[in-house]
Amino acid sequence: MQPSVSINLEQLVTIKMGYPFRSLIKQIDGANIKIVQPRDINHHGQLQTTNLVTTELPGKRQADFLQAGDILFINKGSRHIACCVTSAMKNTTLSPALLLLRLKPEYKTKVNSLFLTWQLNSLTLQNYFKRRAVGSLHLGIPVSVLAKAPIILPTINKQQTIAKLYQANLKQQQLLAALVANNKQQLNAIDNLIKD
Repeated sequence: MQPSVSINLEQLVTIKMGYPFRSLIKQIDGANIKIVQPRDINHHGQLQTTNLVTTELPGKRQADFLQAGDILFINKGSRHIACCVTSAMKNTTLSPALLLLRLKPEYKTKVNSLFLTWQLNSLTLQNYFKRRAVGSLHLGIPVSVLAKAPIILPTINKQQTIAKLYQANLKQQQLLAALVANNKQQLNAIDNLIKD
């Protein structure tokens, strides 16, 4: 049995800032570029793609379009969570309020992105981020702190098992949220019935 290895995140991934919009990202109907913003990631770390802003990219910089296995990280604000992109997203990039973590080529077969996302959202690393956050009103995680995040890397088989458990948990959270919303609708309907 191979032991787990401890490694800094920066050894596994490249870390890039989102596309540098210089002002508010404006919705442009008919545009073909979609932008992921922190509001598009729920508090469980799931990407919600139904309300992505479509716009045009200012400037000449080439955008990093999202690929399957990319990890998005919210490093500004009160939520410092990661989200795994499970399939390629054509013409979709991210706002400057997010960081893009992409596995280095030599680790694509050795690291499961969903496992890495789980670990970034784990209590251990959330405490690591909380202790190292900067700012008084709006907390942020500096890229240097994220880069040095200690990752425990078990065998790929263990990573895949944990990733499946994490994925099942995310699905369960989604189903529970839908159930709660449905119950709330039913109670509101009952409230409306007794008013009539």
